[in-house]
Formats: sequence, C-alpha cells, structure tokens
Amino acid sequence: MKNSQTKIFLVFSILLFLSGVFFYFHKDNSLDFFNEVGKTEIDKSFIFKYNKAEDYALNHLYKIDSVVANSNLTLSSKVKIYDYKKYFYEVIIKDYQTAHRYADSAFVLVRDQDPKKHKDDFAMAYLGKGDVYYSQNKFNEAFYFYYKARQFGLKYFDNCIKSDYSYRIGMIYYKQGFFEDARLNFSQALIEIGNCEDSFDNYYRKQEILSNIGLCYFHLKNYDSAGSYYDKALQYVQSNSSKYTNKKKSNEEAKGVIYGNIGNVYQEKQ
Repeated sequence: MKNSQTKIFLVFSILLFLSGVFFYFHKDNSLDFFNEVGKTEIDKSFIFKYNKAEDYALNHLYKIDSVVANSNLTLSSKVKIYDYKKYFYEVIIKDYQTAHRYADSAFVLVRDQDPKKHKDDFAMAYLGKGDVYYSQNKFNEAFYFYYKARQFGLKYFDNCIKSDYSYRIGMIYYKQGFFEDARLNFSQALIEIGNCEDSFDNYYRKQEILSNIGLCYFHLKNYDSAGSYYDKALQYVQSNSSKYTNKKKSNEEAKGVIYGNIGNVYQEKQ
C-alpha cells in the first residue's frame, strides 16, 4: 500500500513538473514590456525587445496595437511605441518609407511640448529620424538631424544623451572617409559617455568608441596612437566584462574584434 502511494505521488509530481514546463514555454511573454496592462506608462526595456525574424516582428507589432488600443498612454509611452515600430521597419523589415512615417509621428507628438520636460522624448525623435536616413546610406540627411539635435541638446540634454549624437556624427564622418573629423566626434562622445549610468549598453558603447578612435588613427596612418586606443579598449573590456557575465558572447566578440585590430597595427608596423 505504501509503495503504491509512493508511485502515485511520483507520477503526480512528474505530471505536475511536465505541465509547468509546457506552460512556461508556451506562455506569451511578448508583451511583458508593460508594467501592467492598462497602465499609462511603458517599461523602458520595451524598446529593446526584438527578434530578427520578419514574421515574428509583424506579429509582435499586431499584438502591440491590440494592447495599446484601449490604453491611456503618456506622451513618453507613445513616443517609445513609435520609435519601437520605426526600429522594426527600419532594421528588420527594411521598409524605410514606413519607418520614416513612424519617426515623423514621434516628431508630431513632441514638437509643441516643453523640451525641458520632454528632453528624452525629443532625443528619441531626433535620433529615430536620423537613424532611418543613416540606414538608407543618406548620410547628409542623417547628419542634418544629428547635428540639429546636438545643437538643440546643448541647451536641454545632459552629456549622456549628447554622447549618442556625437557618436552618430562620428559614424557619418567615418563612413565618408573624414577620419580626423570622425576622431574628434568619437573623442567627444567618449567624454560625454563618462556621465552615463552603469549598464551593459553604455559599457559596450564605450569600448566601441575606444576602438573607433583607434580605427580613425589607423586610417590616418598614426599606428602608435591606434595601438594605444586598441589597448585601452581591450583593458576596458577585461576590467568590466565580469559585471555582465550573462553577455559572455558579446564580450568575446568585442575582444575578438579588438585583437584583430591590434593584429592589423602589428602588420602595418613591420
């Protein structure tokens, strides 16, 4: 009798475990960017949740629309949603015309607002519009929005936000082969990003900026300075990657790129 009860208990436990596994892997986590459905503010992490599959992207957009349709959202939440949709159409679906429409919609929302109260929303709107042009390789148009945003930001943005614009302007100069102008803007971004909070995104951007400055020096044939910045980038990754153990692949990829750049310097100096 006792053995029979034990068997029944074991079978029940196994079934309960399997049920839990089934529901865990089949539950819909795609809308967990909401703090709570019906609330007026959206969690910031919402804009970083994406999948590179086009079908998934479109399905996800439909779900977002169905949830927010009857929600009383703040202006900031609406800007985040437009930016999120802009990102999907720009990066994943590559429908730039639709991406521009969402970027323009974000501008319409913020244009009559107080920049002091909505500086993050203005920043997102400017970056979004410039990024779509950048993805289209329309660097002059992208530069216009980035530069205009940075001029606007001198009055309203903190240095952490400004670093995004300095970095992007540097990228445009780099793409066009103006390596000294790119270096100056990357150097400015490096100073500004020092005021940002600790996060993986800011850590990863900083090591990228250090490498980018090295690349500018490399193309300017100043190999000693290039090697110096590659070393700084490597030391920075080695000193800080332990904070983000869940991003091991990204950290290893970053180190791989830096080692490759260091190798190029040694090759040129031979």
